Amino acid sequence: MIEFTFKMEGLEEMEAAFAALPAAVHPRVLNRALRKVAAPMAEYAKRLAPRSAFPRIDRSRLKALIGGPHMADSIAVRGGGFDERGVTVWIGPSRDHFWGWMNEIGTSHEHHHQTARPFLRPAFDAYQAQVMQQLGHEVWESLLAVSKSMAAKAVRTRQEA
Repeated sequence: MIEFTFKMEGLEEMEAAFAALPAAVHPRVLNRALRKVAAPMAEYAKRLAPRSAFPRIDRSRLKALIGGPHMADSIAVRGGGFDERGVTVWIGPSRDHFWGWMNEIGTSHEHHHQTARPFLRPAFDAYQAQVMQQLGHEVWESLLAVSKSMAAKAVRTRQEA
C-alpha cells in the first residue's frame, strides 16, 4: 500500500473554526472536501491504468460473468476515516480488483516478474498541487455551509422556546 501525507501550514483561522464546531462535524467536513478535490486525480488514474483486451472474468459467485468491468473502471476516491492523524481517503481500485496494486508497483518472484506499470503515482504527481490549492477553498466553503446550518438551527431553537 502506498500512503501519502499532506501537511497544511498557516491555517490558524481554519483550525479555530474547526474548534468551534462539534467534534462529530469536522471529520465529515474534511472528508467531503478531500473526496471532492481528489476526484480529478482518480479520473486521471483511470485514464492511465492499464486495460486488458478482455474484461475480468469473475467466477467468485459460482457463475462466470464474462464482460465484467475493467480494473481501471473501479478506481475511485473512497473514504478511509478519521483518527488522531487526521482524515484519510483512498484512491485506487476496488477490493474486487486487488491486483491493481501489482500493476502499480510490480512484482518480483523467482519465475514470474511483472514490471511496474504505475498509474496512481503519476496521477498523484500531476494533481497534488491542484488538490492542495483547492482543498483549503473547499474546506472553507464546507465550514461556511455548516456554520450557516448551525446558526439556522440555533434560531429555530430560540423561536420554539
